[in-house]
Amino acid sequence: MPLTQFFPRPDNSARRSRCRICYGKNTMARASSMRFRPQIQTNNTRARKFGYPGRLYVRDVAHLLPVCVYCGSTEYLTLDHAIPLVRGGFNDWSNIVVACAPCNRKKGMLTATEFRRAIGLDCSCRAA
Repeated sequence: MPLTQFFPRPDNSARRSRCRICYGKNTMARASSMRFRPQIQTNNTRARKFGYPGRLYVRDVAHLLPVCVYCGSTEYLTLDHAIPLVRGGFNDWSNIVVACAPCNRKKGMLTATEFRRAIGLDCSCRAA
């Protein structure tokens, strides 16, 4: 691979340079998740204040699709705790989903499963 495909590091540290393809992928994923940064900071502050376990980072939400999990909307997206903190949920990447602001407000203190049942999206075809 020619050296022109790499971005040199200005400080010439021991870390390797990244190829343009990898650099582009990381930048795009990070840019799409940066819109949630203020919400992440608010969630971390609130969780720390009330003593809830866990901590969120921007890299934790980079894998989330920018679509509301309840209605499919792509506008007014927010981060939502699938299991609310006050009901024993963690402030952790495994408990975070993307929801639009109207769905997030309607959901309130319900768990994701309870909210889906309430709005008629629960699949009752699963074997008990």
